[in-house]
Amino acid sequence: MVDCADDESETETSRMELHMSDRQIEKASVTIIRQSTFLACPHVIMMPSHYRPDGSCKCNDPAERAMMIREWGYSRSDFA
Repeated sequence: MVDCADDESETETSRMELHMSDRQIEKASVTIIRQSTFLACPHVIMMPSHYRPDGSCKCNDPAERAMMIREWGYSRSDFA
């Protein structure tokens, strides 16, 4: 995780080549999100897909909540 405090945008996604020793690793999509963005989420979720392009978390999105309950083990009371 990188705190991009000097950047104006809340999130940034880019393609880059990663290298390990002398072997090339396949290209990966890297998302940089401000630490303050993670900390603004009531559950401090560190998955880039949980955040909108403006940096707001999706905890108030009904579909995201349903997925969090179904796949991540949250309960309805976690959102009260």
